Parts: sequence; C-alpha cells; structure tokens
Amino acid sequence: MSLTGFWIVLYLVLEADQGAITFGGERRTLTDLADQWRPNVHVRVPEVVTIQGNKRGAAPADTDALRDLLGAGELRAERRESEEPAGPHFGEKCHPPGWWAAVGGSFAAAPLLGHLAHARISTDYQQRLALTRGAELYFDNSFAGAIDNDYVAWLLRNNPHNGSWVAVALALLAIRRPDITVHQPGRQEFEEIKSDSVPGRAAGEVKVYAINSLFVRTGFPYIRGRSYAPPHRLDIIRGEVPGIKLPFEVTLEVKRHKPGLITYQYCVTTDWDKVTRLVLAAIVALLILAAIIGSRGRLRWPPRFPWPFPGPSPFPVPSVVR
Repeated sequence: MSLTGFWIVLYLVLEADQGAITFGGERRTLTDLADQWRPNVHVRVPEVVTIQGNKRGAAPADTDALRDLLGAGELRAERRESEEPAGPHFGEKCHPPGWWAAVGGSFAAAPLLGHLAHARISTDYQQRLALTRGAELYFDNSFAGAIDNDYVAWLLRNNPHNGSWVAVALALLAIRRPDITVHQPGRQEFEEIKSDSVPGRAAGEVKVYAINSLFVRTGFPYIRGRSYAPPHRLDIIRGEVPGIKLPFEVTLEVKRHKPGLITYQYCVTTDWDKVTRLVLAAIVALLILAAIIGSRGRLRWPPRFPWPFPGPSPFPVPSVVR
C-alpha cells in the first residue's frame, strides 16, 4: 500500500458522529480538518478514495472538502452500523506512552503521545472546574522555550503586589513551569502532568517540589493542586484497524498521584488474540496523527520512522507536515 493510501485509510476509519468526527478528543467537521491540513498536506490521489468507517448518527455532509484536498477523482463511502467490542477475547491493556511507542516501532513517538495526553487532560481540567483559559487558567506552552513571556505576564497580572525584582527574575531566568496554573478567589493551585511510570512519577515529584519552592521564595500564592478529580477514563480514539477489520478503542487512564501531580497511561481495548506488531504500529500512528493535528502545526515528525525490523516499513507514517 502506498504511503498516501495508508494515511487515507487511517483517517477514514474514524467514526462519523452527527456530521463530524472525533479525533484526539476534539470534534471537527471534514471542512475544518481540510482547512487546517491544507498548508501542510502535499498529496494527490487521482484514483478512487473509499471511506471505511462505522455509522453513528448522521454522515458528514462535507466530504467534498476531503476530496478536494486530496485531489481524488471520486469519493465513495462504505459505512455500517457501529458495533461495540464484544467477545471473550476483548480486553484492555494499559501502559505509559513510552511502552506503546516502543512496541509501535519508535521511541521517538513517546513525546508526541505525551503532548496528546497533556492536551486531553488539560481540556478536561478546564471543563470540569469551569475555568476561563487566559484569565483564571494558564496552560503551559511547551513550544515557548526556556522562558514563556506570556506566562510571566499572566503571573504578574494576577499578582501585582509582587516586587519588581520578581518581574525581572521571571523575565530573565528559565524557571520550572507547571503544566497548569489556576488563579481565582479561593483557588490558587498548580498541577504537573506526567506518565504513570516509575521514571515519570519520580520526575513529577521532583518537579512539583521545585515549583512549590520557587513559588514560596517569590511570594506567589500557588500551592499543590487538589481541586481536580480525574475522571479515571478520557476518550481518545475509537476506530478499526485497516485490512483485518479489528475494532479498537484508546483511552487515557488518569489518576491523582499526589497533590500537584496527575499521572496517566494509555489504555487500548481490542481483541488481543489478533494483535501483531504491525497492528500496534497502526494504532500508534493514529495517535501520532491526532497529536500533530491537535498541535495545529507546531509539532513536527521525523522524515523517517525507525522501525525495529529490517526492510521497508509496510506501514509508513503519513507525511502530513513539511
């Protein structure tokens, strides 16, 4: 199968739900996806493109947006009633992102899976606590580098009583930043998000301690977070592995490890009797796509996917970014 063809199948196995699709925890129409991908997608598929997916609610009415983006001559849809995973062999396995990246073919995928988990947990955090992003709530911008000037401005705006020396220090020094900071009456907290693994939890505890010490020294009121009660499960992707029609579901298992520290694992539910290394590679590739799309073009993927076995990869990673 060509590289382009594999990407098309990966995308089109996702379920349509009331005229849109859910990808990486966000619902979007095909027009929205096409507009977002257009600057970075450089493929042309002159042959027929077939949509394979489960029927759930109304089908998307804007499939022409995808056809125009891919340059396809014809777009067909093959949809069927959605089926819930059933049978004695279906089960769930949960592991940190590094484990899934390794068995999926590349350790390099772990940071992308981490980005996707951070984004999904942050969104749930905002919704559950009914906070306004930018005013009461600040999510760390991991693309800002050593110093996030927007975060410095947010801290000083919410804490005008802090001395000028604090403003200078924050503007000039690379400080340890939490993933989430909340400032509202009666609630000034911070949270760090790490994978639920031995090194992840250890790194998280060290960072929470360092951030708490920094806030104490600089006079900021933020303490280790306790308000957010993780829902235990957050939906990520549900679909069907191409070729063998194997349904699967990916969720996040989210826990509060300690005050100020939230941990997570990726959980995959499928028929494990039918799972091979290539099947896991396909599922991990879907998660990579969701991370790239959710980053709105800021994430980049290496041009070559380091597969653990010799010969050309039968599941090349889609080239959706420059």
